Amino acid sequence: MGDTPRVTALGDAVRSVDAADRPQRILESLLEATVFLEAPQRPGVMTVQTPAGTLTPVFSDLQLLAEQRGPVPWFSTTGADLLAQAPDIDLLLDPGSAHSVVLRTSRLKRAVRVDHAGGDRIELGGGRG
Repeated sequence: MGDTPRVTALGDAVRSVDAADRPQRILESLLEATVFLEAPQRPGVMTVQTPAGTLTPVFSDLQLLAEQRGPVPWFSTTGADLLAQAPDIDLLLDPGSAHSVVLRTSRLKRAVRVDHAGGDRIELGGGRG
């Protein structure tokens, strides 16, 4: 049991082999997912500098966060809220896992509209072109 990797719906979307559907599947899964982040000492989200740029580590599973970061303070939120609230930085999903991937926030935000005035309505962007 300990050798079997845990994969959530979000992790499964990232591992999708259908390249044409993959970005949309990741976006849809992220919006609906609960994600886990290490809590920084100050309000906001933790960032790390990498060769790929400034990234916020985001985990699709609390166990993955614990395995990678150890016993650290953490918080959870929905992917939709994270995209609406986080600074314009990219996300590193499940760092250290076999399905780790960088999600470019600017691309995701263009595909999503969050309407706080009308409740928590979320709309996916139109067309593929």
